[in-house]
Amino acid sequence: FRLAWRYRLFAAARPESGRGAAMPLVVNTVCQSNMNRSMAAHLKLQDVQGLQLVSSGVGEKVKIPGDRPDRPNVYDFGTPYSQIEADLRSKDEALYLRNNLIPLVARNKGIKTCPQRFTEVWAGTPCDIIFSFEERVYDTVLEVIQLTESHPAALSRVHVFNLTTNDTKEDAEKGADLSVEFLQDLVDTPDWENHVPELVQRFVDKHRQPLLHCLLVLPDLDPWSQLPRPT
Repeated sequence: FRLAWRYRLFAAARPESGRGAAMPLVVNTVCQSNMNRSMAAHLKLQDVQGLQLVSSGVGEKVKIPGDRPDRPNVYDFGTPYSQIEADLRSKDEALYLRNNLIPLVARNKGIKTCPQRFTEVWAGTPCDIIFSFEERVYDTVLEVIQLTESHPAALSRVHVFNLTTNDTKEDAEKGADLSVEFLQDLVDTPDWENHVPELVQRFVDKHRQPLLHCLLVLPDLDPWSQLPRPT
């Protein structure tokens, strides 16, 4: 089973995060549209003490199944879940109750107001951990962070994890349960940042499922990035 360890620029003396030890870890759960997998995890991770939760999606638009495979329902990020629910009920309430979209959106509106785009959440929220549920989402997250010129204040690094999870209601629930198990183990581990490889390996050995991890040192606060560049 594959483990991914991708480091940008990692100083020999790791920089301090700038966040107090007593502060909760801010976790951003991420999927494509901030509708299913990220929200299932957002809900269940609220039970883990020591975490503060946000969630987001990396897509350009929020896309959920429509009445035909080639005709999804498409919304802008920021559209309230209550408005999405009302739209689905007006289009075909029986269909969207049967395929569980209306209950899913109703669950989401009990957690927060609307789906949020990853780039906007990242720009305004200093996250310690990002947890995604699809490898292409994970790759997008890494690309966005590495291409962003400025990062949230008081944040020198971010840990990014990925647990590949199918985009169905049942699999999203399973993925959420596994994320709870892993992050509970993480917060229960003193000085957890020095034990991430062990935590990941323990999870992989138990579940026989890959868990990708990347530590990104953010260039704005990385002392090595302040060195003069060759001309």
